[in-house]
Order: sequence, then structure tokens, then C-alpha cells
Amino acid sequence: MGQPAAPPPSPLVFDTRGAPPRDRFELTREIARGLTTPVDLIAHDPQRFRLRVATHRLGNVSLVRNQGVGASVSRTERMSRRADHARLIVGIAEARGTYERGVARPTEVMLYSSIRSHVSRLDGMRRTFVSVDYDDLRLPTRIVEAQLHAPIHARSGIAHVVATSLLAIAELRFGDSTVDATSLRRPVIELVRSLLTVTAGDEFRAREPLRATLAEHILRFMEDRLADPSLSVGVVARAHHISDRYVYAILQSMGIVFGDWVRTRRLEECASMLTDPSSHGLTVSEIAFRWGFRDHSAFSRAFHRSYGATPTEWRRRWS
Repeated sequence: MGQPAAPPPSPLVFDTRGAPPRDRFELTREIARGLTTPVDLIAHDPQRFRLRVATHRLGNVSLVRNQGVGASVSRTERMSRRADHARLIVGIAEARGTYERGVARPTEVMLYSSIRSHVSRLDGMRRTFVSVDYDDLRLPTRIVEAQLHAPIHARSGIAHVVATSLLAIAELRFGDSTVDATSLRRPVIELVRSLLTVTAGDEFRAREPLRATLAEHILRFMEDRLADPSLSVGVVARAHHISDRYVYAILQSMGIVFGDWVRTRRLEECASMLTDPSSHGLTVSEIAFRWGFRDHSAFSRAFHRSYGATPTEWRRRWS
């Protein structure tokens, strides 16, 4: 018999609650200075100091969640010069909190580098950090470092898409350690690459990974709002902070015409409900209305063109 499969790795967790309160800050500071990528801690209130850090690895990509109070994390110039290799660190705010230049809002992004000095305040902050090697991003250093230490606001379309996607991947990995880590590594790298290239204005390099990411979000958005009669290209564009023209381009790359897709999907849902015994108490007009059709005659004509029968005939045929 073969050997049983090894259990998937759990996240590595560091929590100061296991240390005596009077020793927490100095103990954590000593550990932080001895890390492979060392950092220092600056105390604001040693008596209140708390820190919890959980780490998962996706190959050479790291996912880190931390929450702490009472200190700031500092990477000095000297520490930066001692770095073995260059890594970009993407910090995503999960809850409102403070940082060194103001107030972070949910999904706001801040970029750091292992080879550049920086300070990040822990007070009230809960963040997910994604660490990626410069080499894996396949981008010029000027693009990788163009946005260092400058918050990329949540209202920025690409920042919101990338941040929510990375948080979803982190939630998947931390919530279910059986998920194959290698399958998540490449999407993480492409999301970070998209963020860098779009914010740096390099549309050529950004186009493919960005479209792939947006396409998934747009289709999910359209499915979720299929029954809404106000669903339009403009609604989709505003929800994703992009232009109507770009929505059309993304859909066209998948062979989708917006109006045809919406009409076909709505008709499919209506056809299904018409044959569902649990919907027999609803009239044809009520079913059509439920799926976004406001003109009964137009609905009947469209249904007949697609299914070769009127909605009433279709219901009788399958009753």
C-alpha cells in the first residue's frame, strides 16, 4: 500500500498573546530584526502593543495577514541594502485604519519594496500583504517602483479589482489549506503585474492580464444582475470604473455581444421557470417581468424566435 498523502501545510502564525505583556514588544522586535527580510519596530505604546501575523507560501509568493496596535514597522536603509533579492510587497487594507500618510480605506493598496526603506504604522490596521519577486513580474524596475509608498485609492478601478481579487485568493488559501498553492501563484503574479502596468500607464503590457481579470468580474456582475431591467453597458462600465467602449472590447474578445447575451440568458431563465412545477402559480407575464422583460409582446416575439413556440405553448408542451 502507498503512503498516505502528507497533510497540507497550515499557515505559520505568530501571536504576541502567548508572551508576557511586559516582554511582548522587545521579544517581537528581536524576532523581527532576525528575519530573512529584517524589519525594526518603533514603539508608540509598548503597554498596548499587540501583533498577530499569519503566513502562507505559494511557491516563492508569500501571503501574509497581520493585525497589530501600538507600534510601526520600519525597514531602514541599512536593512534594505542587506536584502538578498528584490521583492515587491503589496499591502491591502481590509478595514479602515491609519498608516504613515493618512487613513487607509478598505481595498486601498500601498506598495513597498524589500530593497527600499519604508515605515508602516500598525495602529488600528488590518492588512493582507502579498510578496512577489521582481523577476517574476517581468517588468522594468521603473514600473515596479513607480508607485512605492503612494496609496492607490480604492476608487481606482484597477486597484479595486486587483485588491478584491487578491483578498479573495488570500481568503481561499487561509480558509482552506487543501487548495493547491501552485494553482494560485500565477493568478497572484498576473494581478500584481496588471496593477503595476495600469497605474504606470503601460497599457500594452497590461492589456492581456487586465482583460482576463475584468472579464471574469464583468460576467459575474452581469449574471448577478440579469433580472434587473436597468442592466446596461453603462451600468457595467460604471460599476467597474471603466469606459463603455472598454466593456464592449472586453466582451468582444470573448465573442459576446452584450444585448444578445442578456436577451438569451433571460429567455433561458424564463423557459426554465415556465416548465418548473413550483412556478405554475405565476403567469407568463409575471415570469417575464421577473427576468427583466417589461414589454409582454416583445417578450413573446423574442421567445418564439428562440424556441419555436409561444411562452404559453412552451409551458403546455412541458406540463
